[in-house]
Amino acid sequence: MFSPYLWKEKGLGTLLDKCLDLREYGNDLSLIQIRYYVVGKFEVNGPVEPKVGNYSKIDKSIVISITVNPDDFHNQSEETREEFVAKKTVLAVELALQKLEKVKLVIDRKSLLLRLMKCLELWKESRT
Repeated sequence: MFSPYLWKEKGLGTLLDKCLDLREYGNDLSLIQIRYYVVGKFEVNGPVEPKVGNYSKIDKSIVISITVNPDDFHNQSEETREEFVAKKTVLAVELALQKLEKVKLVIDRKSLLLRLMKCLELWKESRT
């Protein structure tokens, strides 16, 4: 039930691959990986609060883990589900950027977040 919101033709991840090129916002970041852990779907559940991993200099990447509870997603309307995915995606990117600032990486945070918001608008429009 959660996967179509991220993958396939109308998934957010699919759109972000086309809509958002991280290299445009600095040379220090090439991947922000958001791992969604759906409670009950996997043997291992994600963290209670979103967790940001360490920056990998080799891959120029960072990982954020987010748990999806059925009450927050599965038992909701289509519009609420879309809003959940959008909010959690923005939160994940903001948390990653905050951590990357501490490592003193050069990233155009403002432009990246503005572009992300535009991509989210396109995603919501494509799902109607």
